[in-house]
Amino acid sequence: MDIPAAYVALTEGSLRFLAISHERGHLIGGLLLYAMVAAWPLTRRHPALPFAVVALAELINESLQAAYYRSLRVDDTLADLVWTLAVPALLLALTQMIASGRAERGVVRPALG
Repeated sequence: MDIPAAYVALTEGSLRFLAISHERGHLIGGLLLYAMVAAWPLTRRHPALPFAVVALAELINESLQAAYYRSLRVDDTLADLVWTLAVPALLLALTQMIASGRAERGVVRPALG
């Protein structure tokens, strides 16, 4: 079984089924993955974990597409990275700013577990 071909067919078919553009798929996919990982209790101790998971998923996505097309397609890869990581990067920065503001005021939530 050709895994890159099956992956590209699945993703392209999903985009057609949902009637969304390639760019919007990256934006929504990155945001949904960030939100799902951010809901894990572990992220209280490691606030950058959701961003790292989204970045890793995007690297795997681009690697499978590069294997399928037998080319890195640099312009498409850079655009996909921006579309996927832009909102999660802003959310991570916002989370860090809020957390540092609470720590300065002495409002610290106790760690669970």
